[in-house]
Amino acid sequence: MRERFGVQAAFDYIVGEKLQLFAESAERDRRLAADLPWFVAEARQLFTADEIEHHLQRLERQLTADAE
Repeated sequence: MRERFGVQAAFDYIVGEKLQLFAESAERDRRLAADLPWFVAEARQLFTADEIEHHLQRLERQLTADAE
């Protein structure tokens, strides 16, 4: 995915959409809650620590700007 669409698009999809949906669903389903650490670990393997930090900061700035 990152090769085809770039790091930002891959991060937004995997972390911004899929991880968020997984975490929200895990609040209601104990089986999903048990798998959440696995999902996070898999997502961490897809991006470098610098990429994760950069894109989380970018998402935070977007959320702050959207709230204003």
